[in-house]
Amino acid sequence: MFTEPDNTEVVATADDAADLPNAPLLILDRVTGQPGFRSSTELAQRYATQSGLDTSYLPWYQTLALWKAAIFCEAIYTRWLQGERPHDTAFGPSLETGVPRLLERAGEYAAGLPWPGAGRCGWSRSRRGQPGPG
Repeated sequence: MFTEPDNTEVVATADDAADLPNAPLLILDRVTGQPGFRSSTELAQRYATQSGLDTSYLPWYQTLALWKAAIFCEAIYTRWLQGERPHDTAFGPSLETGVPRLLERAGEYAAGLPWPGAGRCGWSRSRRGQPGPG
């Protein structure tokens, strides 16, 4: 089992157009997109080779990393909407589409999990901002 969850955030959010056709999800720093940086697939393969550990559950950690990122980004977006980030003219507004994309990508990673029902998170773009059931 993959035992280094801190490293999965790099693998889950890498600016890697080869592995993530719709990348980048959110641009914080384009460093990982520069020539010479390994793709997220290459990072995972190298980790498996160097550590000898099983990475078949890596999608679970990637899903978790993206859900965590979406939660924090949704909080930032809420603060921006409420006017608490008045000088933020780029990042805050980008979260309107950025958070849903993070959640969609999390669902894509979850779909790669080796158990039934993985990837069905029930999240829908059309329900964003609407009250929950009941």
